[in-house]
Amino acid sequence: MIKLQIHNEVTGRSYGASFKTQEEANAWKESCIKKNSWGKEGDYVITEEDLSLDKEFRNNQKIQARKKEYPSIEEVLHILLDHGVDSEQYASLQAERAAIKLKHILEK
Repeated sequence: MIKLQIHNEVTGRSYGASFKTQEEANAWKESCIKKNSWGKEGDYVITEEDLSLDKEFRNNQKIQARKKEYPSIEEVLHILLDHGVDSEQYASLQAERAAIKLKHILEK
């Protein structure tokens, strides 16, 4: 993920956008420069950051992926209330969660 920050040093206005790929970021940047969207060239500074190089960003992406795959709260409550923590169903639930965590390992 590419994050662009633009600051017009003359007007003090700031702009920003995020893109999935470098190509998308470059296309948007070139389009805005052609239209003078941020003012005249030389009046603004563009800062670009590749968020995929940031460990915290990557870990947050993995956490979001885990949440999408985890069993729902309703499923967990159903198993706990109907079967208890000593049941096969609960052990299966824990095994499923462990497999998801292994699939999306967080960086230290």
